[in-house]
Amino acid sequence: MSQRRSRRQRKKLRVAEFQELGFLVTAELAVGLGADAKIAACEAFIADCIEANQLTYGGAIDDRLDGFVSPEGNRSSSTEEHRRIVLDWLNGRAEFGAVRVGPLIDAWYGNFAELG
Repeated sequence: MSQRRSRRQRKKLRVAEFQELGFLVTAELAVGLGADAKIAACEAFIADCIEANQLTYGGAIDDRLDGFVSPEGNRSSSTEEHRRIVLDWLNGRAEFGAVRVGPLIDAWYGNFAELG
């Protein structure tokens, strides 16, 4: 049975026209990087790729990146352009390898095990 929801309910649940999209990203840090170089690479990722493009990143940053990217602000969605920006930035850096950027998925109800 299909459940009919009012516009207010759809907005509150972030479904239908109020769906918010993001994407998964993983990347390995290059073998042989020292601790300071790893920290600098990760800080550059956050500052120059994520924050510079009004995005947010949630997830692990250790010997690898493994997290979810979505835009800053409430009620907004990532685009294919955001995916391309992150992919190109990571691929352009020698500190990162095995870069994978997943497709756009629902930030609230998506399958987050996709790249794992």
